[in-house]
Amino acid sequence: MSVAVVISASLALILAINLMNVRFFGETEVVTGAIKVACFLGLVIVSVVITAGGAPTNDRIGFRYWHDPGAWVDYNGITGSKGHFLGFLAAFVNASFSFIGVEVVVITAAESMNPHSAIPKSASRVTYRIGLFYILGALLIGLIVDPTNPGLVSGTGNANSSPWVIAIKQAGIVVLPSIVNACILVSAWSAGTSYCWVGSRIIVAMTTDRQLPQVFGRTWKNGVPYVAVITAWLFGPLAYLSLGTGGAAQAFSWLLNLSTVAGLIAWATLCFCYIRFHRAMEVQGLSRDSLPWKSPLQPYTAWVGFIGASVITLIAGFPVFLEGNWSTADFIASYIGIPIFIFPIIVWKLVYKTKFARAHSIDLWSGRL
Repeated sequence: MSVAVVISASLALILAINLMNVRFFGETEVVTGAIKVACFLGLVIVSVVITAGGAPTNDRIGFRYWHDPGAWVDYNGITGSKGHFLGFLAAFVNASFSFIGVEVVVITAAESMNPHSAIPKSASRVTYRIGLFYILGALLIGLIVDPTNPGLVSGTGNANSSPWVIAIKQAGIVVLPSIVNACILVSAWSAGTSYCWVGSRIIVAMTTDRQLPQVFGRTWKNGVPYVAVITAWLFGPLAYLSLGTGGAAQAFSWLLNLSTVAGLIAWATLCFCYIRFHRAMEVQGLSRDSLPWKSPLQPYTAWVGFIGASVITLIAGFPVFLEGNWSTADFIASYIGIPIFIFPIIVWKLVYKTKFARAHSIDLWSGRL
């Protein structure tokens, strides 16, 4: 089956699900979520077996790769402390891409049956899920895969460059790589469905605030904002970039940079909004104990998130500034999100002459109940 056919079928399925009742979307996410959890738990077991020498090759890896080549490896052929530091920065950018999406739980509040109960539970569980799926996953990958393995940067454009697949193939396990590939494709399709849903709801929220024409807020009888869904879905065909001369690897690099910067800007904005919200509650004499749920160590963690997301946004495209590595296309893909974010704000302020609200005048009550 050709890549174009797979992309077309995936886009059609994503659109169809998002145009159905939101409950069907939720049930679909439950099923795909169960597949992803089952796949990850299976990978945890397989990783332990591989590193202990229980695979067909009987190679007991242990902590071998922690010592050779070690935690610090050269970045793109750059040796010494400079190469190690650049590798550290690149890891930050790639990790940010992996984490983007955990904030989606908040956006679902508008269509939740009981948000005062469901959202606090979901938000509190995010920390544990991050610890299980991301930190444990990164630890296991560091055990079973050599960071200098050329397959990690082979540019295959498919799941064969996944560290899990590489480790399983090297261990001599025959059937499992195909199963992992299938799970990875399900995860990618699920992510596309989720982001189409989130994008459409953001568009609807902007129509509610009179920041977009009201036509984007039109809904069907089942309550689905079909115009907003189609508008958000129209960004999906960017996947056809993988059919260009640069191939799937080049297209993935561009889309990774675009989505990473957009996600980091969203994080920085969310943290900034919370900082202002926290300050407004202090000035207006409202206790955080009155909220359905409150996160610990605030507003300090919000400041860490705001500063960290802002800094990583600025360094996300640092490879293009290295000697002999300039690429106009990569530069635009890495930083086009910044002017797209800032320019509409400036235009809105100039046209409508709105002012930034002071802490004592921020509305903390409208729509709260």
